[in-house]
Amino acid sequence: MAVVWTLLIFGLMLWQSYDNWMSTWRTAKGQAEESYRRDILYRRWVTLHGGVYVPITEHTPPNPYLQVPERDFAAPSGKTLTLINPAYMTRQVHELAMAIDGTQAHITSLNPIRPGNAPDAWEQQTLRAFEQGQTEQVSLETLNGASYLRFMRPMITEKNCLKCHAEQGYREGNIRGGISVSLPWRPYRQAFFHQAAMTVTGYSLLWGLGVLGLAWTRRRLGEELVERQQAEQQYQLLFREMLDGFALHDILLNASGQPIDYRFLAVNPVFERLTGLRAEAILGQTVLSVMPDTGRYWIETYGRVALTGEPVLFENYAQEIGRYFEVTAFRPAPRQFACIFADITARKQAERALKESEARYRMLFDRAYDAIFLVEKPTGRYRAANQAAERLTGRSAAEIVTLTTADLTPAGARERLAQATDSTDGFSFGEVHYVQPNGSKRTAWLTAVPINDRLMFGIARDITEVKAAEQIIEHLAYFDALTDLPNRTLFAQRAELALALAARRHEALAILFLDLDRFKDINDALGHTIGDQLLIGVAARLRNLLRTEDTVCRLGGDEFVVLLPGAGEAGALHVTDKLLSAFRQPFVVARHSLHATLSIGIALYPQDGANFDELMKNADTAMYQAKQEGRNHRVFYASEMNVAGVERLVLETELRQALATGQLRAYYQPKLRLTDGVLVGVEALVRWQHPERGLIPPFQFIPVAEASDLIVALGSWMLDEVSRQLVAWRIAGWPSLRVAVNLAARHFRDPTLAAQLERLIRRHDVSPGVLELELTESTLLETGAKTLETLQTIRRHGIGLAIDDFGTGYSSLSYLKRLPVTALKIDQSFVRDLERDAEDRVLAATIVALGHGLGLQVVAEGVETEQQRRILLEQGCDLAQGYLFSHPLPADDFAVWRAKWEATPASCPVEVIVNGRMD
Repeated sequence: MAVVWTLLIFGLMLWQSYDNWMSTWRTAKGQAEESYRRDILYRRWVTLHGGVYVPITEHTPPNPYLQVPERDFAAPSGKTLTLINPAYMTRQVHELAMAIDGTQAHITSLNPIRPGNAPDAWEQQTLRAFEQGQTEQVSLETLNGASYLRFMRPMITEKNCLKCHAEQGYREGNIRGGISVSLPWRPYRQAFFHQAAMTVTGYSLLWGLGVLGLAWTRRRLGEELVERQQAEQQYQLLFREMLDGFALHDILLNASGQPIDYRFLAVNPVFERLTGLRAEAILGQTVLSVMPDTGRYWIETYGRVALTGEPVLFENYAQEIGRYFEVTAFRPAPRQFACIFADITARKQAERALKESEARYRMLFDRAYDAIFLVEKPTGRYRAANQAAERLTGRSAAEIVTLTTADLTPAGARERLAQATDSTDGFSFGEVHYVQPNGSKRTAWLTAVPINDRLMFGIARDITEVKAAEQIIEHLAYFDALTDLPNRTLFAQRAELALALAARRHEALAILFLDLDRFKDINDALGHTIGDQLLIGVAARLRNLLRTEDTVCRLGGDEFVVLLPGAGEAGALHVTDKLLSAFRQPFVVARHSLHATLSIGIALYPQDGANFDELMKNADTAMYQAKQEGRNHRVFYASEMNVAGVERLVLETELRQALATGQLRAYYQPKLRLTDGVLVGVEALVRWQHPERGLIPPFQFIPVAEASDLIVALGSWMLDEVSRQLVAWRIAGWPSLRVAVNLAARHFRDPTLAAQLERLIRRHDVSPGVLELELTESTLLETGAKTLETLQTIRRHGIGLAIDDFGTGYSSLSYLKRLPVTALKIDQSFVRDLERDAEDRVLAATIVALGHGLGLQVVAEGVETEQQRRILLEQGCDLAQGYLFSHPLPADDFAVWRAKWEATPASCPVEVIVNGRMD
């Protein structure tokens, strides 16, 4: 292509150069002709007028070759005039023209009169050619060393010419010579070369642009070819690798132009896989030949696509392969149609799952226990509310959706509501109080859960009853459940404040440790009910005897402690004497006149101790001294009372020996399911079989163990003993029972406890599910991050966790919510008076409701009567243990009791005799 273009441009340039040359030639020839015509014009004018007379001058002397009589004459003015004939005048004009532009004109003849008219060689040759009939001669010649364009035409003798030339023998019509015009060629050659340069330059530029254009076109065509090849490759790749099935067909028509069949032109591998048809078997075949059962509907549908070009989109279920397809049919070319088969089975399944999920969501939304609100974040308007929300707000869902959060949310919570609206994370409001239209108030724990930037869920759990229960429990945290006196926690707080005030004011302070004399005898003889009534009377009498600024506390059992701010020795004596005197008066309880005197230990600040614990310990020591001195007595602490401490040290030493020599025993008290009396578990209790003192009850040595490091060793021994017993029961073929073991708070603070339990379970091959650890409420107060981690690890192992003596200490919901406990044990102090004390029944019911609300199992301990059992059963308590069913028993005695119990109908309690003792 470049060669053709080059030849074309070169040819055009040659043609243009030739044209330029011819144009230059014609211009020069035209100029010569113009000069010739001018000469002829002058000659004819002069000839017509017979010549022109002019004064004789240096430039116009008389013509010596003109021989006529009137050539020269004198004018009246005296000047001599000479006749200028046509030849002479023409010669003068020629000379003038040559001076101006170098043009040379020459009148010549083969027979000249004047020598100057003699022809040169070129003119001679031309004149001869004229004689041969040629009428004009033009050529480039060298004249005087320069190039000239020479032009010459013949002069024909006319009638007027015979005046001067008849003598020469010319006749009218003879060729007597010629006029030649010689133009300098240099200006025309320069003009031609300039035009040639412009032509060459223009065509060179045109050639260069053409070459560039050809190169660009070639490159573009190459790129387009590559692009087309790539597009073809991509199409082929897409055709082969596309995830959807693809088939290309052409439609077959009958004579009337109606579709009757269609033929396979191309199919991709996915189509083959979906249909099971091989391309090599169907390409070129008609659908009716491949699939004879194809309905007329499909042929007509696809025929419309191929004939009208209107695409169709539809879904089809292929029952034979159990798949859903979305089919797109379109016309790629006249009388053709293509089908794309997209497998939408997953989408259809997802849509079905979404519908099912929406149905489940609606069911859960409507039936959820918690109130759920759907809220627009920008406006706070409610979009939906469930049935629990209706109960919480006292309004129908239709009314709620006409309100905003500002209408239902108290003013104090609106700022937090704005924070939740702007938050992208879950946001817990905390407690929110809703006022119902009837004026009643409900308390809920509200949590905001963002859905997107426009919507969020408000989830409100109604905790009205829980809050009421928590208030009761919080009261129990600081007050004794039986006597409503401050408990040790509240007493310790008040004592610390009083000590700080006494130290700042340099005042005295007294702590009295009180113990009822012979209370155990009264309790054993008349029962716990009478004993509890006596304790209530004692508390009332103490309150009446003390000042308002004094604090009296029940520590537990029959022990009380009194704080006397500002009281020194004299003040303490006055108060104790007043107490001793008042307690000499009997208490009347259930028609029993009971005498309960006091043993009082007194510790004074600052001489007997600088802090609360030290004062309490020394007051306790003084109280024991008062007991030893005969009861109904008061004793001031003295350092000599360390004898009691020595006794405790002896007991601690013997307890260490007991652990080492196997003097400890495990006793088991059964736990029964209240609904049917089925034995579901036991509580393991430690007993000390002293070689000299006999069976020592726990209350005598457990405090010693707790005051030392023995309590952890004691708990570890108990866990190992229980595991051994579980293995023994398993070997004996007994079904597994869950065994509860009470561990001290210090044991739970041991970071290795979880690992020890894991090793114990592995060593004895015991299922973790049969073990349950009981922790006291004091453990809750001491639960730090490490202890909480230990409890969570234990629970992950599958071991149960229960809170023992629930309600007698400090158990707020904040502790219960974060501890992984599985059960609550109602303290026996609440169970004891269920038959007579409505408040105890409310407390027990509250604990049951609280436990069930938190998903915990509830166990009542200390059940002694059938009436207590029935009340607990009505309140929904799950399990019970107590003397109604059995005392704690050694393993062998428990085996006998179990066999007899399980042989007894479970619908009613029984009395089982073990070793001659009724339990």
